[in-house]
Amino acid sequence: NTLRSIMEEMDEGLLLAELDGTIITYNEHLKEFLNAKSELHGESLLLLSDDVEWRKQVINAMRKHQGGEYLLHQDNQHFHIVFHITEDDRYKGRLLVIISDITQSYLEQQRRHEFTSNVSHELKTPMTSIRGYSDLLVQGLVHDETQKHMMLEKIQEEVNSMSTLINDILMLSRIENMDIEVEMMPMKMKGLV
Repeated sequence: NTLRSIMEEMDEGLLLAELDGTIITYNEHLKEFLNAKSELHGESLLLLSDDVEWRKQVINAMRKHQGGEYLLHQDNQHFHIVFHITEDDRYKGRLLVIISDITQSYLEQQRRHEFTSNVSHELKTPMTSIRGYSDLLVQGLVHDETQKHMMLEKIQEEVNSMSTLINDILMLSRIENMDIEVEMMPMKMKGLV
């Protein structure tokens, strides 16, 4: 069967059901994603998951004949689930469910968000210091030359710190984008400790 061959070659979980929720066919990836232990043919799509949003989407598709999509987070895994009402003549008026495991990209996105938050904080702190010292100097509120010199040194120190941080970020970006080659070599850790 051509449909069966195509379904099994896909990385996504795929399921075809009647609009009453009765499962017609599915691939093995779907069973893996949903941790289904038994045969699903003839089972109710509604009972495949305890997730409230899953049931809401299935009921919406069955009653309103509308597709939809959402993200399912369960047991440290993340899935993108699409419900689609088919228009194809052969399978017209049936419910197609596609489940994609997006765990890796989801975790990468979370790490990027965390990294961005940390960088923002690391840049905001020296900026606040620079702004404070420069405001005092520009407004002429500091008359002691030693204090002025100390403030200018502190501004320079913070600018150097920010410059180092920005260069590190640019280096990480180039490494991530494979714009530069990273040379790996053995190293004695004792000297570093």
